[in-house]
Amino acid sequence: MHNQDTELVFPLRVLPMLRSFRGEKWRQIIDKVISGDANIIEETAISMVMMDVTGCLTCNSDSFRALKGCTKCAEHALRKSKCSDQDLLERFKTAKERVKVFLKKNHPEMIDVI
Repeated sequence: MHNQDTELVFPLRVLPMLRSFRGEKWRQIIDKVISGDANIIEETAISMVMMDVTGCLTCNSDSFRALKGCTKCAEHALRKSKCSDQDLLERFKTAKERVKVFLKKNHPEMIDVI
């Protein structure tokens, strides 16, 4: 990767720059994650939502997105996204449920987190 702001999947360190792109509930989710008050389920869920919105899984080191870096890519993706705030919140809720199901099935020792 040519840009030091580029990572393989969506980095949580970018979240503070995304607070103002959506409404109050979006800001509350981001604030909870960046303050350290979120649990692993919420951290993973917001990453999953952002990976979906930005297309992280199809990014590669030679792509224009990678050259711009994760911060610019995420800002651009949220700015241009046709997802409503409600849609993003629903995606977050669904992602949390998917993480819970995964943990219950594959890591039952983490049941206290759920």
